[in-house]
Amino acid sequence: MCRLFGYIGEEKNLGGYLGGNKNSLLSQSHGTISATGPGPIEHRHGWGIYWKRGNTHFYERRGMEEFDDNDFLNISLETKASLAVAHIRNASKGTDFDRKFAHPFVEDRIILAHNGTIKPYIEEGKEKGTTDTGIVMERLKRDWKERDYKSLVLVLFNIITEVGDDYTAMNMIISNEKDLFVLCRFKDMGNYAKKYYTMKIKSKSKYTLVASQQIDEDFAGWEDLENNSLIHINENGLAGKTLLTK
Repeated sequence: MCRLFGYIGEEKNLGGYLGGNKNSLLSQSHGTISATGPGPIEHRHGWGIYWKRGNTHFYERRGMEEFDDNDFLNISLETKASLAVAHIRNASKGTDFDRKFAHPFVEDRIILAHNGTIKPYIEEGKEKGTTDTGIVMERLKRDWKERDYKSLVLVLFNIITEVGDDYTAMNMIISNEKDLFVLCRFKDMGNYAKKYYTMKIKSKSKYTLVASQQIDEDFAGWEDLENNSLIHINENGLAGKTLLTK
């Protein structure tokens, strides 16, 4: 269980969303809503931020032992970007807290952040020295050749078919270094889970925010994404939506 954030649009400083305001990712790391009950839970097993400024790419991540608030805040205040994906981690049971497993994963022009547990991929990941998210990245590198929205729909549908019902959530923010693709997919496990796992979007005239929960100080304008939906967002806003159901 983790918290996700994505940004695309005009180049701006994202420090408030990441570390500067009362609902930032850093604030959420100290306690946020739970998928199983009313009590808050920490997300302190690691963090990562990918961002793009002009044609320059930046990437920072830390494991649990390296999770230092001042370090996170200092880096977040430098994230002036036109595209960003960030993540704070509450690791799936049985997975490592090392830096190399912190999201987003960034490989071969693919940026991937994930919230939830994909149980068959946990076992496969252990055999390969990675996590369930690492197995998703493996599938994307292998099958998502075109790096576009149309082909991603098919790749994710095949992953969903392969996994079946053995998951809690498959919420993902994916990027091809140009656009954002957001999958909201979670099992119906009651109101707490629905509140925790429902991805959210906020569209403005010059930028779009997506997150696992509201991440700014103004809650107005946030909308829930439909469960089982994949959306495509480019610099001009929402560009596509597909429902992915078996």
